[in-house]
Amino acid sequence: GNPAVTMGYVRGFFEIGRRNLWGKNRSINLYSRLSVRQSDNVADPSQSGHFDEYRVVGSYREPRALGTNADLLVNGFLEQGVRTSFNFFRKGVTAEFSKALTPRVRFAFRYNFGYTKVFDERLDPQDQLLIDRLFPQVRLSIFSGSLVRDTRDDAIDPAKGRLLSVDGEVAARRVGSQVGFVKTFLQA
Repeated sequence: GNPAVTMGYVRGFFEIGRRNLWGKNRSINLYSRLSVRQSDNVADPSQSGHFDEYRVVGSYREPRALGTNADLLVNGFLEQGVRTSFNFFRKGVTAEFSKALTPRVRFAFRYNFGYTKVFDERLDPQDQLLIDRLFPQVRLSIFSGSLVRDTRDDAIDPAKGRLLSVDGEVAARRVGSQVGFVKTFLQA
């Protein structure tokens, strides 16, 4: 390497939140994480100390949403990451409406909207499909739902009971997605 260039990372995070917002058991939270690459580049001082990675997540939880006995959770995020063979930028929002139908059965309905951009790629051709699968570079608008029946006596170390769940996702161009798909996941 060039002896005129030394590098180091400074990382930090900041989180602030409020519970029982307006006395209604609502909560709001903001989380941010930042990594700054510090470079002492004598040859090019403009390359010193710039942001490499960050993540900002805001969330809001509303119990008893819309006058029902259901919870509403809304999350929004911005993220930029640096990997050895590529960099990426992601942004998105998720809204989830969940309700306990009985003490053992829970239903959730979600909407996700997000976009990812990969840049500065230095990939081997055999890695391209994996990166495309993990970081799809399309705008996705996804409606999903899940139904879970859990009769286990303990979620961590059950001795008896059953867990049954079904999850489904639909992405369609009519609701803003650049691609369409249907996906189902069953678990027993």
